[in-house]
Amino acid sequence: MLAFVLAARSAADAPATSDIAVIESYTRLATSGALQVGAYSRFQWHHPGPLPFYLLAPFYMLGAGRTAALNAGAAVLSLESIGLVLWSLWRRRPPLAALTGLSLALYAWRGAEALTSPWNPHMPVLPLTALLVASADVFAGATFMLPVVALLASVVAQAHVALVPTALAVALPTALASIARAFGRDGGRAARCSLALAFAVLLLAWALPLAEQVTAEPRGNMTELARFFLGRHGAGQSLPAAVSAWSDMLVGVLRPDFYVAHGWPFVESPVRWAEWMSLLLVSVITLGTARALLQRDRFMASLGTVLLLSCAVALWSSTRIEETIFDHDVFWIIAPGLLMLAVAVEWLARAGATLANWRSLSIAARPATVLCVVLFTVTVVIAWAQVRREVLRSYEPPVEAMTARLLADDILDYMRRAHVDRPLIRIDQDAWGVVAGAVLDLQKRGQMVAIEEDWVVMFTRAFAPTGHEDATITVAMPPLHLRLTAQQEPLISSHEPIYAHAVRVSAP
Repeated sequence: MLAFVLAARSAADAPATSDIAVIESYTRLATSGALQVGAYSRFQWHHPGPLPFYLLAPFYMLGAGRTAALNAGAAVLSLESIGLVLWSLWRRRPPLAALTGLSLALYAWRGAEALTSPWNPHMPVLPLTALLVASADVFAGATFMLPVVALLASVVAQAHVALVPTALAVALPTALASIARAFGRDGGRAARCSLALAFAVLLLAWALPLAEQVTAEPRGNMTELARFFLGRHGAGQSLPAAVSAWSDMLVGVLRPDFYVAHGWPFVESPVRWAEWMSLLLVSVITLGTARALLQRDRFMASLGTVLLLSCAVALWSSTRIEETIFDHDVFWIIAPGLLMLAVAVEWLARAGATLANWRSLSIAARPATVLCVVLFTVTVVIAWAQVRREVLRSYEPPVEAMTARLLADDILDYMRRAHVDRPLIRIDQDAWGVVAGAVLDLQKRGQMVAIEEDWVVMFTRAFAPTGHEDATITVAMPPLHLRLTAQQEPLISSHEPIYAHAVRVSAP
């Protein structure tokens, strides 16, 4: 953790733009406790909660407020999740831990960008894998892991609304089983203490979203989510389209055309074996779970059940996607797929050993431990290299980022000359990415501005207009820029690089 923070501190204070600028703005609000909502959605609501930003906030503060500190924080959270997965499996089944380490290292190698990304479609993938394993661990009797399940379920659910059904489907039965065990005949003080601690974790994790729901005007974010999802009349996705997206991501790490989601419309992979491989995985996990139940192997039966449940919920969730499927809507499905690959390989190997009348095909505990350590080290090195890339990129920011900084300079210069205290920023749709960077840059300099109401959901109510704004600044790009110029509106921007930003100032 210290090494990643020090790496982030060495980055240049480069401006961010677009979604990363919004994420950094949210994280800055979290450092002062002023953030009550999760990441914004294009559907004009927020994802369930701000917990991921509060987890990034300490890294951001220790990283001197550099954008690369967000990558450092995301990398540490990813590595902690991988470490938790390997440790939990190693306690139960060292060979499976080694195979899972191989699967996770493959994901880290092929998806290094997601390993260190603070973007909410990327960041919860590895915490979700940890949630699945930790839930199976609790089902198998490790009640001390229940608070960890509560924390991971909260992180996953608050990061992205698409993961809420999976988090509930996994965590709720785990909680009910733990309650029954704690107050049953075999329950002890330790089980009840673990249950109480898990309840405290849930209260702490959900305190801010609940407070926002009670105090927000006119409606809280939870109400907005309920109105959107319960009041929809759309047909969602057809089963073939949902199965295609689901299978492509479930075995995505094996596909030669695998890529990290970037917010592009989902295009079905030309790899035709993805569907068959997914069905094979589900079949092997189903048979293996049945065998584990017959053999009274509680952990493997629990893990298999959890994986099948998450897999089924993921498919159902894919059918509920409105309008176009985007790659980030289904990217998270790779999480159960990573575990299913390792579990299926281990079960197939055991089945083959049994048919061949071999005594054992298992890796001895010590070599499995060494392999886990080596594979975890590989993921650390990959994450470190990716963070270092982000640090180096900060010394050569793109033109759009420099435009955002120049725009912030011009706005501050105008405010000083015109004695403006709090301007209202009006945003042309095509210019929002640069404006987000400029607003963040102003925020870093201690200057808060107001954003027009249509964009408040993206920037949060901290930027909502109060009616006391003493100027209006419109940031535009062609063709609106050309229309403003034709009207001879005064432009405060003396810099017009390739994006040709026009800034209009008018009396309030």
